[in-house]
Amino acid sequence: MGARYKATGPATRVGDVDRIYALGSPDGLHWSRLQDEPILTGTSDQPYFDSHNIFFWDAVRRAYAGYLRGRRDPFYRWIRRTTSPDFVHWSAPALIETGAAPAEHLYKNGCQPYFRAPHIYVMFPKRCLPERQAVPTHAYAGVSDAVFMSSRDGLHFERRFMEAFLRPGRDLRRAL
Repeated sequence: MGARYKATGPATRVGDVDRIYALGSPDGLHWSRLQDEPILTGTSDQPYFDSHNIFFWDAVRRAYAGYLRGRRDPFYRWIRRTTSPDFVHWSAPALIETGAAPAEHLYKNGCQPYFRAPHIYVMFPKRCLPERQAVPTHAYAGVSDAVFMSSRDGLHFERRFMEAFLRPGRDLRRAL
């Protein structure tokens, strides 16, 4: 099968770790696995791929890039990056760097090359602030918003703007 189009299926949990499989299609309608083995398998310290996993072709770097859920330290949800020359053989996922920015829960990353300057990545990860409570009478604490980050190499991201890029809003039903 000629795989003009490539994608990944949803993460599959096998035992205590997740696995991601590569899919290919000649026409964008009929899909099958590119191989029987997973392209990425979780490890004991980073077992899960249970968020939005983003994969794309980076035309500037002439390689595929993938952004996945991870953990920074044992506590913080974080984002990992992996690369591949062929969509089948991937590097070990590495935690992204954000310099001196404080550790926060970041996930559902939304990373992509900026279309007007494709050598720059933009990312709009969801940030969870579990210590905040938007509605005092609500049973659960925590507020989510989206932040903005950018990178020139895909691994080291600038967090110059620490405030929310997309705020939860005034509707109390959307504040959680």
